[in-house]
Amino acid sequence: MTGGVSTFAVAAKSVAAAAEAGALQHDPQAVDTAIRKLDEFQRTLERIKRRSSLLATRTPLGGGYADRVGQINQEIGRLAQSTVVPDLVKAIDELKAELDKSRKSYRNVEESTSGTMNKL
Repeated sequence: MTGGVSTFAVAAKSVAAAAEAGALQHDPQAVDTAIRKLDEFQRTLERIKRRSSLLATRTPLGGGYADRVGQINQEIGRLAQSTVVPDLVKAIDELKAELDKSRKSYRNVEESTSGTMNKL
């Protein structure tokens, strides 16, 4: 269930490493678009978290196999609320912060290049 979290964490680390090495500068418009999409995803995750409270509620489905299905649903709902969604939201925030840094790096390069061209 946490595969998505590790994917976002790896993406954030990759963007950070590339930006720090000067190998990555993102166009501000591309960063804005990416951040808007990530914001939408976070809002969707918050809706999922709210709805998972229904899944986390004990639902007596009968005995035996049905009872076990109810328990599994309850566990999934609790995990979504307590761990999966919050971890994903945090990882997305970290990715957005790194994207913003790469946007600033792009602007710094643009301003530096512009200043050099003006001196010529």
